[in-house]
Amino acid sequence: MEYRTLDVTVVSAEDLKKVTLFGKMQPYAIVWVDPQNRRTTRVDKDGHSNPSWNERLSFSVPEHLFHQPGSALHVEIFSKGSVLGNKFAGGGQAR
Repeated sequence: MEYRTLDVTVVSAEDLKKVTLFGKMQPYAIVWVDPQNRRTTRVDKDGHSNPSWNERLSFSVPEHLFHQPGSALHVEIFSKGSVLGNKFAGGGQAR
């Protein structure tokens, strides 16, 4: 199976819904094309609902996914939790 390298820079997010009951949000992003190969940004401890990462993530993506209908780059944003766990804060996909 052939692979291609895909480099993605996750820059920032804006106006995320506050998903924490107490304290400030500590958002991070999870990015993937192939669900078996996900990458995660660092946690932004100061960004709250407007996090900034400016972080480059590299993937090895199977060649066939570049031609497969419905393939997309997925981004999900979570807020790191403590007692109640991590909470989904937003996401989307680009084709």
